Amino acid sequence: VHAMCKIDPWFLEQIAGIIAMEERIREHGLPQDAVNLRMLKAMGFSDARLASLTKTDAEAVQKAREKLDVHPVYKRIDTCAAEFASPTA
Repeated sequence: VHAMCKIDPWFLEQIAGIIAMEERIREHGLPQDAVNLRMLKAMGFSDARLASLTKTDAEAVQKAREKLDVHPVYKRIDTCAAEFASPTA
C-alpha cells in the first residue's frame, strides 16, 4: 500500500492495529474489565462501532460501559498547537 499510495508506514501500522483489534472484538466480544474497555475507548472506538462489531446496540454497550464505571473524559485542547498563547490552553 505504501508503494502505491505513499501513505506513511506509521499510519499503515496504526490502521493495521485497529483492524486487528476489530477482529478481536468480533471474535471475543466486549472486554469484561474496565482496563481493556478504556483501552478500546482510548483507541477511538465509539459505543456505536463497538455495538456493530458485537452485533448488539449502542445502548447495550453504554450499559456495559457504565457497569464497569467507564465514562467519557474530555480534556483541554490547545487549538493553536502551542504556536502562540490561546485562551483555551
